[in-house]
Parts: sequence; C-alpha cells; structure tokens
Amino acid sequence: MAKKATKSDSAKEKATKPVVKAKDKPKDKSKEKSKEKVAEKVAARGAKTPAKSAAKAEKPAKEPSVHVEMTPSQKIEAKAEKLAKKQAKKEAARAQEAAIVAESQNKKWVELKEKHGKEKASVYSMSGVFQAQTPIEHKVLGWGYILSNNNDRLEVLFESGTKILISNFQR
Repeated sequence: MAKKATKSDSAKEKATKPVVKAKDKPKDKSKEKSKEKVAEKVAARGAKTPAKSAAKAEKPAKEPSVHVEMTPSQKIEAKAEKLAKKQAKKEAARAQEAAIVAESQNKKWVELKEKHGKEKASVYSMSGVFQAQTPIEHKVLGWGYILSNNNDRLEVLFESGTKILISNFQR
C-alpha cells in the first residue's frame, strides 16, 4: 500500500535539502561578458569623439561663489533698481499697446472720413442733439464721427482718438 504523504514527511524533506546561499552560487559568466562588452562600447564611443573630452578638459573650473553681505542701504538700492526695471517694462508694454490701439483707431477714422467726409457734418455744441452714426465738426478736435449716443454722452472718433462729448446740455 502506498503511504499518504503527511505534513511531517514534507517537513522532513525540506529539512534534508541543502541550503545554498547566494555567495556559494556559481556566477553567471554570460552576464559578466555582457557587462564587459558594454564597457568596451562606452570606451569606443569616447575614443571616437576626442573633441568633446578635450572641450570638457579645457573648461575652467567654476570658482566657488562668495556670499557677501549687503548693507541695508545697498539692499534698498538693489530693490529700487529692480522695481524701476519692472516699471519700465510695464510702461513700455503699455506704450506699445497704446500705439497699436491708436493705429487701429486712426485706420478706422480714415475709412470713416473717406466714406462720410462728403456729407455735411453738423457743428458740435453742448446743447445740440445728435444721432449716432453721423459726422460732426468740433471747433478744436476737427472732423469726427459719432460712434454711439448713450444718455446724452457722445462717443466720437476723431483723428486724435476716441473722445466722450456731452450733448443736450441745458443750463
């Protein structure tokens, strides 16, 4: 009759097997060979480009940075310079944006002048009543075109730009 394997039999078998430690295992020679090949390839690449290695060798070593404490007045001056540069950049951006807007308004004014310049422009006065989309003549600003009329406030496009004028003013 065949014996049934019991838990104690399997435990005995495990105990009788020799334990092999990682140090005792024979080293895999194929891994060592592949590592050697990789090292040879890397060395060969380095030999192909001597200019790179020479350039690296020619670079001067970085000098260690020296931290110098600034006096409070120097710190204030440095912050003021930084702030002034920042404000100058903002002003330059605003000026550029304003120039772009002015150019587009000037183009629009020229188009309107060509289209409506032959019409008789009404003379502007504060007490006058004006309609939108009509030309107007101002004694200082010159020829303009009324873009909109909201609550007796005229938005007029002149050659110098858009202005808000009062209309229907009663004393």
